[in-house]
Amino acid sequence: MYVLVWEKTGLLLSLTLMIFAMTAEAQERKTGASSEDTANSVPYRAMADSISRTVHDDASDVLVRQLNKVFDGRWRFRIVEHRIHEDVVVVLGELSAGGGSRQQFGTAVLKGPRSIGEALTTAAQDALMQAAKFFDLRSDTTATATGAPPSRAVTDRLTPLANAVPMVTSTASSPPSVAPEMWFDPATTKYVGTPMEPKVIDMKKVEFDRYMLEAVRITTPPKLDGYLDDPIWREASVAAGFRQRNPDEGYLDTEDTEVRVLYDEENLYFGFMCYDKTPEKIVATEMRRDEISDMNDDDVIEIYIAPYGETGDTYFFTTNPLGARGDILMAPGGNSSNSDWDATWQCYTKRHSMGWSVEFVLPFKAFRFNPEARQDWAINFGRFVQRTRAGAFWVPVSRADGFAANAYDNGGRLVGLEGITPGRALELLPYSVMGTIGDRRAIRGGEKINYDLRRDAGLDLKWGITPNITADATVNPDFAQIEADREVVNLSRFEFRFDEKRPFFLEGATIFEFGGSFFSPLPIFFSRRIGTQLFDGSTVRILHGEKISGKTGGASFGILNVHTKETLWALTQSGVTTVTDTTVTEAGALQTTERDTLTVSRFPFTEPETNWNVFRLRQDLFSRSTLGVIGLMKEPEDTPNDNTELPGLRLSDTQYNRVIGGDLRLQFNSTEHQFNLLVARSWLPEAELHSRVLAGNDSTLLDQNALEWGGAITHSWRTSWMNTSSSYTDIRAGFFSDMGFITRRDIRQARSSLGMNFLLRKWGIRSIGSSARGRGSLISGRWITNHRGSFSDRGLVASWTVEAKPGLEFENGTNLRFGWERNFDRLSQSTTIAGVAFPAGAYTFDSYTAEISTDKGKPVSIEGAYTQGDFYDGTRRTIEAETTWKPAGRVRIGLDLTYNRIKRVQTPGQSWFDERWIPRFRFNYSFSPDMFVSLFAQINTKRETPDDDLDINAIVSNFLFAYTMPQGHTFFLAYNQLIDDEFNTRGQRPLRPAAQAIVAKF
Repeated sequence: MYVLVWEKTGLLLSLTLMIFAMTAEAQERKTGASSEDTANSVPYRAMADSISRTVHDDASDVLVRQLNKVFDGRWRFRIVEHRIHEDVVVVLGELSAGGGSRQQFGTAVLKGPRSIGEALTTAAQDALMQAAKFFDLRSDTTATATGAPPSRAVTDRLTPLANAVPMVTSTASSPPSVAPEMWFDPATTKYVGTPMEPKVIDMKKVEFDRYMLEAVRITTPPKLDGYLDDPIWREASVAAGFRQRNPDEGYLDTEDTEVRVLYDEENLYFGFMCYDKTPEKIVATEMRRDEISDMNDDDVIEIYIAPYGETGDTYFFTTNPLGARGDILMAPGGNSSNSDWDATWQCYTKRHSMGWSVEFVLPFKAFRFNPEARQDWAINFGRFVQRTRAGAFWVPVSRADGFAANAYDNGGRLVGLEGITPGRALELLPYSVMGTIGDRRAIRGGEKINYDLRRDAGLDLKWGITPNITADATVNPDFAQIEADREVVNLSRFEFRFDEKRPFFLEGATIFEFGGSFFSPLPIFFSRRIGTQLFDGSTVRILHGEKISGKTGGASFGILNVHTKETLWALTQSGVTTVTDTTVTEAGALQTTERDTLTVSRFPFTEPETNWNVFRLRQDLFSRSTLGVIGLMKEPEDTPNDNTELPGLRLSDTQYNRVIGGDLRLQFNSTEHQFNLLVARSWLPEAELHSRVLAGNDSTLLDQNALEWGGAITHSWRTSWMNTSSSYTDIRAGFFSDMGFITRRDIRQARSSLGMNFLLRKWGIRSIGSSARGRGSLISGRWITNHRGSFSDRGLVASWTVEAKPGLEFENGTNLRFGWERNFDRLSQSTTIAGVAFPAGAYTFDSYTAEISTDKGKPVSIEGAYTQGDFYDGTRRTIEAETTWKPAGRVRIGLDLTYNRIKRVQTPGQSWFDERWIPRFRFNYSFSPDMFVSLFAQINTKRETPDDDLDINAIVSNFLFAYTMPQGHTFFLAYNQLIDDEFNTRGQRPLRPAAQAIVAKF
């Protein structure tokens, strides 16, 4: 009954939200259609003449003042023709001065109740600006009209309208010669901003120093509505001439893009005009935050900002035509990234018949930078058109550069920032949590759940100690809004790694990375070890945490201190025991019968109160290299008790784990070669060290040289069509980092991979190689052995893998990939993997994979993978399928399925068969980019023999409503529930509530 009520309630809510979403979208389409059907109007000559005089006499305009100065007032501007096409006003203006004249087009968007006269004025001002670019406006020379774009020297004097490079002008190179009724052709002439540059360039000969864009200081913020029609935008320089990275590297983008930058004391303002020849084909399907950062689903534009250039972090911001916001914090050189990092910023978007436009507002307090009087920041802009899957950048980026953030040493500078600071504001974000929470796993008897009303409070603090040093603190943090980890079928005998999602640990996380974050060959720091989830499902509570991070000169540093509470937990084991019952028959004889009974045992444990500390220092070397050191300290309470100790650094005598490591990254300027050298040493109390090492039942390991050391060396190199990497890792038996993610010890490991991606552009195939967009490896291999003999001794090898995965990318957005993998693994003892027990021995086995994905920009998209083959001495079959339906721009519905089946020869007394079906349902509705509601449900089913029926052993459900206020604070209303089988002294009780929480967080 309990489950039934929830299912009916959830289904009713889902249907209500879906109907509401589709109704809202239909109304949106109806409204949009009416604006698109605006009839063409006949221009009035008197109005045009009046506007011509208004533009000519506007003494407050920078360009008008420059024209008056250069030509001593002897110049003339007039509107030759003007038309209204759909919602765009187009003006053909003529500038006459210095014995010459020039006619250019200007455009403006006609929106809402705005008057035609106001739109004509804006379009006329645009036409004047475009025409002026063809005049030499140097005040110290004789001004003349020219028939080509101004030279670089002249460009610099067009203050400040045209000093951005590449130079831009209109597509109309000469006055029209056709009748006035025919002069406007929407297919060729309404797109202003086509660069006067060659169609394709040699990426090895790009003049990168040309890409400098001046930010113009303002005193009054522009009107922010997405239209870019505030006159103040005309004072900004223009960045245009985007060039493709994919698919046709070095070619001008097929759709024009213009970018302008303004700033005031508090914010940076970016204005993007994204022209599109077929605006009805623009793809925009997502409105939720951080759901568009992978650039696969929608048309997007991007901003890359690095205040410290190549040696500092890159701040990445992106949006789509619906205004969905995405942001990522990238480590230097793009070697790793944090997609869960969130800054407080806004953007405003509009779609119209010219394409779409965006206005960004990025507060300076979102960045870290030195408080110098004048700032020059590394910058780049990107645009992705989903229907053609074409990616282009303002500063040309080669496929050999990897991330766009890697090209900063070549050029791309935002100049003219003066008198700005990141701010030292003290931000206090108190919150309160109210709700009811019950958890069977936290009850020692395991019999029932107590749903007590929970009232809790906490505080998050951020303080800008200096302009480039920030302190963060949290007291009694609560992460109830964080969605639970997705259920996975782990086909490895080692722990599966889930990403960090908690906001406190994500802020400034790149400074604490050691050797490349997730892909580090020596991952000695993994923040999810702090406040971890224990074996019984309970979570260690964080009492408080403090963090200071920043950069001074060429040195980046970070200090992290977290204190966790003492936590009681229990490990439950169940088994079937045969019991013999003896009874007396009516005849007086003894009769014995046997029956099976379930035995449940609970073993209590205590996770002690612990202080966790991380210290990190990284020094810039040359232009793209770094040298760093990191220290890790886990200091548990020596004797667990109920008393909470005061905050601060403390040292443990008998339970500590300490690690110190150093890393060197050498990245070359002239080539894309990169080397990394990592080395680390750990310390444990001697008794604890011996206990851990001897857990492998090999006493000789204690005699190993450099017992507590680990190290690695890596090399990577890439070109526009190939990438390769290799590494060697050595981890000794006594090297332990309790704050890291090291799953194997006493190993020497060599890895190598080769990826290729060739553009074909024939027979409907875009590229062939390792995978779409060049990601992944075509061929890879791994060899792991221990330290008992030669590295190449096959008798000592622990495991090896050889893998090949060629792929095809089609022009219609479909991707196919095929794979073959051969594995060798040596099991030193009987091991259970994915629910099946495998005896000790050496195994070699092969598997084959086929993967497919369709165009994510379509209303319905599919991703799937099928794997079949041997698995140790058994067989394996795995299916991963994901279907996404986007019936409207605000709605997204997902149906996923994971199926896994492992079977080996039936062995009495051992698990020999495991089959799991895990279906998932997800529904998301966005009221706006700052407000959404989501539903998630997952059912875990399993059977242990082929003849069994599928057994539902767990149901996970989640409901979340979230609203983010303009100040960055978020209100959450969350409902989480876990239903699974309960084991207690009365036996197994299927599908009983295990944990439930209804929480409101303010």
